[in-house]
Amino acid sequence: MAVQAVAGMDAIAAAIATGANPPAGLKVPRFYRDGEVPENAELPYYLLGRVLEDPAGFYTRPGSSAAYRVHCWAETYTKALRLYDWLDGLLHNVTLTLDGHTVWQCKVRLVGSGVDASSDARQAEVEVGMETTAHSGT
Repeated sequence: MAVQAVAGMDAIAAAIATGANPPAGLKVPRFYRDGEVPENAELPYYLLGRVLEDPAGFYTRPGSSAAYRVHCWAETYTKALRLYDWLDGLLHNVTLTLDGHTVWQCKVRLVGSGVDASSDARQAEVEVGMETTAHSGT
């Protein structure tokens, strides 16, 4: 995975970890990375899923983009949608400055839903798109 892709996912993780007024019941830690969810993880939580790269690759020059999958897991789909709503308010149209990288403009959209067969937990599946923008340097 490219360094820029890791930096983008880390920026999403940092926003979730430090965002104000989280949805009711959201525990600490607020998220897990793919493959790191403990069997006894208490709902609700965010699962930082896979990185979806555009076909041309992921670069730090203006006009480049990448997409990330985030899963909002909760006891019910309504509660999962509350997690999505908070994430949308936290990231949509927000500009993130990534350490050593270009500034990224975020777009958040709901792309699916699902049920965990072993626990009946529900998820709202979200795509967080990031696009490089012009940056004057700060």
